[in-house]
Amino acid sequence: MLTARVLDLQSTATERAVADLWIVKFLQARLQMSDTEGTMLLARSLRAAHSRTKDDSVLQEQINAAIGALRTSNQPRWSIDSVAQTFLSGAAAESFLSHSRPEERGAAFALDLERFDHLIQYKRFRLRNGIIVSAPFVEIGDAGGVTIFEDADGRRLQAEGVIEEEEVRTRG
Repeated sequence: MLTARVLDLQSTATERAVADLWIVKFLQARLQMSDTEGTMLLARSLRAAHSRTKDDSVLQEQINAAIGALRTSNQPRWSIDSVAQTFLSGAAAESFLSHSRPEERGAAFALDLERFDHLIQYKRFRLRNGIIVSAPFVEIGDAGGVTIFEDADGRRLQAEGVIEEEEVRTRG
């Protein structure tokens, strides 16, 4: 048998010896997640890392950039490890990886973009005048945040908030 799918009901147990005996040692296999499970774990890990790094805007920008890059990537399969290696470094990678168990990190899955967007609640808008607005982890339509409405010219975006930080950058 070259390929098979096994549902390992022991994989979530605190004692991994039984699960590892059958999957790793007997079948000489590695853990693979369904696309739904992998997408959910990825979204939870990114959100948790973003929350943990709330005092460091550089780390949060790295996480935001990873989210944007994942959304536009054409790579067919990801793992938690491959996301960390491709998009994150240092403390951002550590924070991201700390939300998943070591045995989950190498499991490959296809990113379900619709589910990812729903779970991550990260929106990026490009306006006709070239302005780009990124709204990470906000509910669109909440008071004091980002509001989308329609008028005769089309869909419009309105954002409101107090500026905490301002910087000049060479890249958006």
